[in-house]
Amino acid sequence: MNNSIDSKLNLLYTLLIDDYSILKEEIIQLIGKPAEIKNTNKFSTLLCKLDSSKFINPLMHQISHANKDDVWLRDYLYATGNLLDQCSSVEHFDMPDTLFEKLKDWLLNGQNELAWNTAVLLKHYESEETEEVQLKNLNKTISFLLITNVF
Repeated sequence: MNNSIDSKLNLLYTLLIDDYSILKEEIIQLIGKPAEIKNTNKFSTLLCKLDSSKFINPLMHQISHANKDDVWLRDYLYATGNLLDQCSSVEHFDMPDTLFEKLKDWLLNGQNELAWNTAVLLKHYESEETEEVQLKNLNKTISFLLITNVF
């Protein structure tokens, strides 16, 4: 039994201490192949637990090439939002040129998890245009609540 525990500890030590930079690079390569990952939910959870801001830009790049119906999109949005929440506010991330327009569309025209995860990601991108999109979304939500007599 001790041999099994020692083997597991050695494996964890190798992955998380000795070869952690290699592990991060392998994960970044995996981020670029979402269609090959069978369970993107587990993968996204793993990314969040590893808590590395190095995953943010590759995730954003991949999201910028996504279609709103891609099965992995919501998981990648979730992971990106989570990692942005965990990283320092002084850290920089690059929003690919095509991503903002997609996020705007997904927030204003998407539903449920897609719109929610998009809103989480957009809160980290400061610009006048982002504020306008957020206000439009807020107005849409208030209008919906008034129409359905929630107030």
